[in-house]
Amino acid sequence: MECSLKHEATPDAHKMVLRIKGRIVPGLGEGGFYVEKYAEEFEKALGFKAFPGTLNIEITNSALPLHECKGVEVKPPAPGYGSVVAYEACLNSVKVYIIKPLMTKHSSQVIEVISPIKLREVLGLKNGDVVEIRIFCEKYQAI
Repeated sequence: MECSLKHEATPDAHKMVLRIKGRIVPGLGEGGFYVEKYAEEFEKALGFKAFPGTLNIEITNSALPLHECKGVEVKPPAPGYGSVVAYEACLNSVKVYIIKPLMTKHSSQVIEVISPIKLREVLGLKNGDVVEIRIFCEKYQAI
């Protein structure tokens, strides 16, 4: 899944691009379990089978203003699990989704990223590497 520049090339007052810088950090060792648990729901909502794991990025340049964006709601796979909100993004040239579980153990400065590929391996990423993610989102509209 390659990123396209169409999001940035077409100005639209209802859409915005957030540029976030961060550092690759180790996860909690639970991402694979949850991605597999939500696999069907991710595929329904996002249109792809996610690699069973997440890439964790600690934001270094600012707070993450995702509250300004509409995301894609991913339903919980079973009672006792929470919803997840996903945001389309690009990491290098790869289309990814940032996922924000409504129930999480991560600090607000850590984002989790999913894609159909093992991002660490394909992009040659290791803990401590600095990356930039472009998040494409539709702004919430005032009523």
